[in-house]
Amino acid sequence: MDWVNENIVALLAVIIAAGGLFAPLVTALIQRNTARSDRFTRAIEHLKNESLAIRMGALFELKKLGFSAFRDRDDILRILSSFMREHIENPEYLLISKKYADMRMVEEDVYIAGKIISLLFESAKTDYRVQLYYLEARKLYLSNVTFFNARLNCANFRDSILRGVNFQESTLRGVKFQGADLRSANLTVEQLLEAYIDEETLLDDHLANDPRIQARIAELAEQNQTPAN
Repeated sequence: MDWVNENIVALLAVIIAAGGLFAPLVTALIQRNTARSDRFTRAIEHLKNESLAIRMGALFELKKLGFSAFRDRDDILRILSSFMREHIENPEYLLISKKYADMRMVEEDVYIAGKIISLLFESAKTDYRVQLYYLEARKLYLSNVTFFNARLNCANFRDSILRGVNFQESTLRGVKFQGADLRSANLTVEQLLEAYIDEETLLDDHLANDPRIQARIAELAEQNQTPAN
């Protein structure tokens, strides 16, 4: 946002030199931009708060900022993807699953962050890709989380519950899905052919019965290419 402040200050200098006819208007613009910068900074700080409610408030504030100014969208997407990674990989943010024994789950803010990412992508074109390479998410309950347009190369989802997860437009090259539950997930045959799957990977029938998927599972088993833990 610094370039915006610099440009406005430069414009103000020109106007003042010309007689200052529009100085009140430019001053109002500067004040508005400063207030926006303060909201942005405060939201980022609140993402680190121990309180779930405060973190949720910060996420919705970033959502508002992302929709109100396209120039900040990539920065907000980068912040949200970093937030998801930290809260998925950090044991401090994981809870004991109430649905599955010996499973962990993330708090609600991770789900909200993923949905906001999806909404921001859908509202305007952007070249940014959510960066989640080598994400360590083994044995987690992550049903219905959104990983929209994410680079998940080499992520580890072994033995995780991923029902209904949105992998739309995501890169899944080298992702470990052995033993994962991917039923009702939004993903394609082509995506799965780049990932590691096995006979214990749970898929919807149209995927599990696809000859290409069956050949992929057989190939990995025969060649013993399934990565070690």
